[in-house]
Amino acid sequence: MKLAQQSGINVYSYLDKKTDCIEFDSPDELMDQLNDYVGAEGSITPVVKNVTINICRPELQEVCVIDTPGLNDAIASRTDKTREFMEKCDVVFFLSRTSQFLDSVDMKLVTSQLPQKGVENLVMIGSQFDSGIFDELKKFKSVSKTAESISEKQIAHAKDIISTFEKDGIMRKNFSDACKNPIFISSLVYNASLKHSDDYTKNEAFVIKKLNKYGELSQSELRKIGNMDIVKEHFQDLITKKDIFLADKAKNLVPNAENEYSAVIRDIRAC
Repeated sequence: MKLAQQSGINVYSYLDKKTDCIEFDSPDELMDQLNDYVGAEGSITPVVKNVTINICRPELQEVCVIDTPGLNDAIASRTDKTREFMEKCDVVFFLSRTSQFLDSVDMKLVTSQLPQKGVENLVMIGSQFDSGIFDELKKFKSVSKTAESISEKQIAHAKDIISTFEKDGIMRKNFSDACKNPIFISSLVYNASLKHSDDYTKNEAFVIKKLNKYGELSQSELRKIGNMDIVKEHFQDLITKKDIFLADKAKNLVPNAENEYSAVIRDIRAC
């Protein structure tokens, strides 16, 4: 209500018509208006339940990508929607920024919120790996050595944090194993590795130029830093195990509900 008042929109006019259906001639036109509906300060955001984007591309037929808000979204109702959606997920690919890998917010999600919502399987991913490399590249003057050093450091950091939660008995084993064996990726560098340099976006060109400061990297070296191939392998493997995941989820439905109920009671008593 506060956001609606700030935006100055007529809330009832939107509630009465229930939906807006808008056609765009290009993706650029779509992006120009999308922020009005989904941005944290979008003028229409306060009354938007969800946005569905249909794209007429044959290669996307029968493909549905759902982009949920974060679990710490500035708009509280969005966070609730994401939690509800997680209950339907077979596996979560959890992205934690490499430069702030597994901070206190991440650990709260991994140790309590995800398990309580019935998530059985986790793949831990250290995202934006290129940014982490930039932080220490000057020290090693080699991208490969820098990448190796950062990976080792963050894995040691993860094991140290996870061991504390394991001692307290509040860390599920498959989750702790996933956290101790993260996959570090840079989707931007991976995308660039598939292109000729003339086709780089402005951001890609900037990042690759910084990575090439101490020697030009080959496409295969860029692809290795991007590291998306191993994520694809995990995804394909998980697809083949979907029936097993569903059976495990059904088996753990009642115990998970009991744990969530107990957590709510503890919170109430703490107040």
